[in-house]
Amino acid sequence: MSTGNWDPEINAQRKALSIEPAFLTLFIKISADDQLDVIADQLTKTQLETFPALIELSIEDWQDAVKNLSNDDIWQLIRFWTVAEKSLVGWECGDKSPVIALNKLLKKRKKALSKEQLTWIKSTSNNHFLPNGPLLM
Repeated sequence: MSTGNWDPEINAQRKALSIEPAFLTLFIKISADDQLDVIADQLTKTQLETFPALIELSIEDWQDAVKNLSNDDIWQLIRFWTVAEKSLVGWECGDKSPVIALNKLLKKRKKALSKEQLTWIKSTSNNHFLPNGPLLM
């Protein structure tokens, strides 16, 4: 078992975190600029420690936060979260992955992910809930 440092300031930041447009812009940029292989280098130490709290937000929170984004931007967010979950310590999402919320929004828009996109998610992620979530969701 590993132990980390408990920082009350980081803990408070995590509890107060919401999905800000600036966060979405950052995630989209990292993905669109093909910086996913060095994702940890694109985020500050504080971001690496606080952003995992975004996982705890609901599907509705995520869908509301991205409702005005283009389908391509949503795909970039899916790419970002798929890689972030696999490669960043503490970012494991399981059935709370934002990818699930984003995928559901694309389906509502009648813009379901393509076979190539689904294959990419499955080959990139080790989260068996992606991209559709739990069976009974």
